[in-house]
Amino acid sequence: MNLHEALADELYVAWRDRLPVAPPTQRFRALEEEDAYRVQSLWMERRAREERPPGAPGTTAQGDHHDLALGYKVGLTSLAVQRQLGVDRPDFGVLLPSMAIAAGRAQPADALIAPKVEAEIAFLIGRPLPERPVRAWDILRATEAVAPAIEVIDSRVADWKIRFEDTIADNASSAAFVIGNQLTDPRSLDLRVEGMALRKGGQTLSTGAGAACLGHPLEAVAWLANTLRSHNNGVHRLRPGHIVLSGALGPTLPASAGDVFDASFGTLGSVSLRFT
Repeated sequence: MNLHEALADELYVAWRDRLPVAPPTQRFRALEEEDAYRVQSLWMERRAREERPPGAPGTTAQGDHHDLALGYKVGLTSLAVQRQLGVDRPDFGVLLPSMAIAAGRAQPADALIAPKVEAEIAFLIGRPLPERPVRAWDILRATEAVAPAIEVIDSRVADWKIRFEDTIADNASSAAFVIGNQLTDPRSLDLRVEGMALRKGGQTLSTGAGAACLGHPLEAVAWLANTLRSHNNGVHRLRPGHIVLSGALGPTLPASAGDVFDASFGTLGSVSLRFT
């Protein structure tokens, strides 16, 4: 077993048993971004194989999890968080079917290690993207609708003591997400100035706007599309049917059993999530 496989197994067990591990970058100083994405890919493949519906065609091909993915999340879209980690770019993670929380359903807190929540804009991709590096307007043309979302993030790395490579390996710290019922045509508004207020127990604790997400949420999704094309020789692409969580619009909030969160947006509507 090589280092990538060993770390992928370690993170898988940490997720399964809810027992965090020491930061990989503390133990393997030579771990680089490419290594971290390889680790992410391996442990997401393992999860995807276990989530494959009974009777569905099986495959052992590398990248199987991308075939089952609901979409992707973009992380580290805040300049403040990038500076904290000493990087100048975001990262991405895979959204699997088991991560989706149906509207009105609760999230068990004891299924996670140290959960936090953040409010973001979800993109529903409805049209194929062009076969070239894409720009924000390409994403706008390809997007069927946008919706309010709450993402639950969690760290399989102990105490959230993460560096850039740690969070990449840990699937961009993704855990779960819920999307509101209201769908809006993004061509009808300016997402850059779309305001957001995230409340916990009715108290507003986090605010922001679309500009906090790489200057514009469309830029975050364009970054994702181009980055996916650059991985694995372009095998994996952002395609129609995918959901994209474009990045936090404000500070994250810690979550625990009994907490109720709701995020309201200027024009996109609202979404809520309860922890049990």
